[in-house]
Amino acid sequence: MCCGRQARSVVLIGGVPLNFRRSWRLGAGAEFVVEGDEYDTAFFDKGSKFLHYKPQVVLLTSVEFDHADIFRDEEAVRAAFRKLVALIPEDGLLVACAASPGAMESRAARVRRW
Repeated sequence: MCCGRQARSVVLIGGVPLNFRRSWRLGAGAEFVVEGDEYDTAFFDKGSKFLHYKPQVVLLTSVEFDHADIFRDEEAVRAAFRKLVALIPEDGLLVACAASPGAMESRAARVRRW
């Protein structure tokens, strides 16, 4: 869907990937793949940028203390990721890396309603 030969997704990520030359790609597909950014939105909005997204699918690889200039401690980082996970709609999907304790803890915000 995202990066193969037949990829049609729009892609926007923070770094330069190894398998294509820039951090973005304009595709013709319906999917929009964006790297979530936990950094603050603006000087007047100290919430993480990804809290403005409306994700259908979240691939959560790790949650760890980062951006000490923005977050006071690891719990503040985890709280931001719990808020992100809570944004996933009922018919959405969360894929969390089992090797990341922070990702596994953040998935608790994903409540299934049966």
